[in-house]
This record gives sequence, structure tokens and C-alpha cells, in this order.
Amino acid sequence: MTRQHEHNDKDDFRTPMYIIKWLKSKFGEGLRDGACTPGVNNKGEPINIFGFHLIAKDEWIYINPPFDTPSVVMFAESARLRANKGITVVMLLPNKLCQVGFVNGVNLHFDEVWTLGGRINFESPYAVAGGASMNGCFLGIMYQDRKEHTLLKHYTLSEIKRWKYD
Repeated sequence: MTRQHEHNDKDDFRTPMYIIKWLKSKFGEGLRDGACTPGVNNKGEPINIFGFHLIAKDEWIYINPPFDTPSVVMFAESARLRANKGITVVMLLPNKLCQVGFVNGVNLHFDEVWTLGGRINFESPYAVAGGASMNGCFLGIMYQDRKEHTLLKHYTLSEIKRWKYD
């Protein structure tokens, strides 16, 4: 029986800034946020991942979607369309890599998977004191140039927290 928290269905669990800063060091400052409430929890300039938008070539899209599988599938499919048009997309996701819904509808879109060792303490009005994500997380990376095989990389959250941001 999975432990359920009363706020599991909420979608306002914000990515901590140390992860955003680390990602910007890898992909650049031009972060567009594809899963946010503008003016409330966006980490970059908001973009509607399900609509048509022009995006500068030095910009990339970051998505921390609601963690239920149907939402993740919808975001991943839409994000792949953006990546196919030359936009790098980074998705933060719950570690459900072996779940059938992820195997069939999510994982196939990624060129790289970065596993994150440790549990993220999300910033949220719904977070409990000392609460962390129920499962670990990973980052799914999509590029314009599809890789023949998905590359797997591993990072620990403590490594990311120690990263030097210049």
C-alpha cells in the first residue's frame, strides 16, 4: 500500500534553485518554464508547451510537470515536438522509469536520462516539514538530433549542491 499525503494531487511543488542554477550552467541562462503558474512559481520566462511559440536559439525549455503518469505522458509528447524543431528540453520527473506507462509513453522520447541520487526537497506551500519527494527523480533530456541509443548519466544531489556557479 503506497503512502499517500493529502497534498499529493497538488501541482505546486517547485524545483529548488540549486537545481535550476546547475541546469543553467549546463544549458545556458535562456530557461523557458514549460510547467508553471506565471508570476507564482515560474523559474524562467513561461512558455505554453502545448501551444505554438517562437523561441530564441539560445533558449531551452525546462519542465517540472505534475508527477501523475497521464500528465507526464502529455508533457513528454508535446516536449518531443519542440525538441524535433531544434529546442533542447529538460524534464524533471519522478523515478518511474520501469513503470509501464513510462516505458510506453515517456522514456522513448529522451536522448539522455540523468539519474539524481537522493530525494529532492521541493519548495511548496503543500510541503511538510523535512518532507522530500516520495521517490527519487531523474532528468530526461531531449535534443534536436536524436541519439541512436539513450545515454544514461548519474549525479547525486549533494554533488549538484556543491557545484560552483560562476
